[in-house]
Amino acid sequence: MSGHFTKTNMKIGLVQGFYMMALCVLFSFLVRLLKSYGYNDYECGIALSCGAFATLTVQPLAGLMADCVKSVGKLIALLLLASCIGIVALLLVHQNRFLTYVFVFMLFGTMRPLTYIIDVWSIRTGASDSSFSYGFTRSFGSLAYAFASLFYGLAIDAFGTGFIIPCFLVLCVMAMCLVVLASSTSKNFAFEQPKSKIGILRSLFVLFSNKYYVLLVICFTLMEISRMPGQNYLTRKFEVMGAGEIFTGMAFFITSIIQLPPLNKMESLKRRYKPTTLMWVSLAGTFLRITMLDITTTTSGTLCSMLFDIVGYGLYVGSLLYYMLHFLPPEVHFLGLTFYAAISGGLGGMIGNYIAGFLADRYGVLEMYKLITIPSALGLAIFSLCIIAWRNDED
Repeated sequence: MSGHFTKTNMKIGLVQGFYMMALCVLFSFLVRLLKSYGYNDYECGIALSCGAFATLTVQPLAGLMADCVKSVGKLIALLLLASCIGIVALLLVHQNRFLTYVFVFMLFGTMRPLTYIIDVWSIRTGASDSSFSYGFTRSFGSLAYAFASLFYGLAIDAFGTGFIIPCFLVLCVMAMCLVVLASSTSKNFAFEQPKSKIGILRSLFVLFSNKYYVLLVICFTLMEISRMPGQNYLTRKFEVMGAGEIFTGMAFFITSIIQLPPLNKMESLKRRYKPTTLMWVSLAGTFLRITMLDITTTTSGTLCSMLFDIVGYGLYVGSLLYYMLHFLPPEVHFLGLTFYAAISGGLGGMIGNYIAGFLADRYGVLEMYKLITIPSALGLAIFSLCIIAWRNDED
């Protein structure tokens, strides 16, 4: 482990850490922030659906730009800067519903794509450094998210939501400065993009003629219809159960900490198992977490459901990159990942968040949770059947 503390690993790890803390302080508590502005559950659902629409439409463009630009680091810095502008605008116009939806759209469109762009950027920039470890650097993000979410939960209970926007601004600026510093001071960060460039239509053809890619897009979109509302309305679920925001923080703390073992074992897991096997296990774990989260009506049960992320989202983070980089050519890595996230998180999030907002407003939050589990079961079933049918075709 001591050999992991190199300049390259530390710089990339700190970028992951500050980015994930910024992501956590806004998006994990966005419903709570909007509720403090006077928005009801249905209006929160519309805002989240606008964010999901941004994921669907803007995220692929960000991925295409990342595949084409000379400096991905500069693109990351520009997206972070745009997020800072968006959050200041949201603070100024939050009393206007329409403009709030517009700037929620902007925030999702600039922040969400960075999850995958930073991941691929880190892998490529560390390729020339034999001591680089994706699992080690990515664990910075998980640890930062874990402790930040716990702190945010305590802080919101004690002081309200007024600190969320200033905190988001500071963290984005720190991440932006680190990206610029890393890109300009170390040759390890000056990686070359693949020399073979293909147009957007050809890129889309490459993506959607790949059956493994299409399968995962379809199945995880169904999973996201269940997963996204479950996460976005978690703060409301604890509120309805009579618990404070500290429990929301504890839930995100558990789900982030539990991701560390699979992240740090990812290299050995990749040597032992096929990408489809790891992907299936991660989807099965995600389904179990979704189901347990949705059916439990106690604070302790809700917190315990997060433990399934050790074979759920924790394994999914590394397995997704392994799966995508295995089945897709280098020329479409960024586009493939961001387009996948756009469709699954965007389309799935739009459908799931809108339905969840409607159901929560009509029937209550706890009943809403019980009604959004079915799509995830369908997604896991389709993936399982196809992988069994294609088991002799995998390269």
